[in-house]
Amino acid sequence: MRNRFSNMMFVASLILAALPIWAHHGKAGYDTAKVVRMEGVVTELEWVNPHVWIHLAVKNDGGAATEWRIESGSPNIMKRRGLTQKALAVGTELTVIGYVERSGKNIFGTTALKVKGGEEVPMPLPEFYSSGKSIVFTKGK
Repeated sequence: MRNRFSNMMFVASLILAALPIWAHHGKAGYDTAKVVRMEGVVTELEWVNPHVWIHLAVKNDGGAATEWRIESGSPNIMKRRGLTQKALAVGTELTVIGYVERSGKNIFGTTALKVKGGEEVPMPLPEFYSSGKSIVFTKGK
């Protein structure tokens, strides 16, 4: 009886330990029902694992800039797709396509990036390309 209880506790602890990993890679925090496209200027770049964060100033219709944090791929994925720290330097004009975070914070999960004058670079969310979802154009809040 004691051995069975120990085994059940061991299995339960493994399941609980795996939950943060699953949650980290989920898209539940993003509104995936609506694909959004934003254009702005890079104000800061956090080239860190597990995800590169790009800070983007996006102007609204009135001309006021709103700061967005763009979650993208890992530094390794970014380099393999030809996006380097130099290519995403402060002042770079950038278009991002992806999902807005449900929390209402200015956080964005990208499915594609395009540096002005360059080609669109897909990020590792392939379901976007086969989803048939429409793209909503926005200029920030």
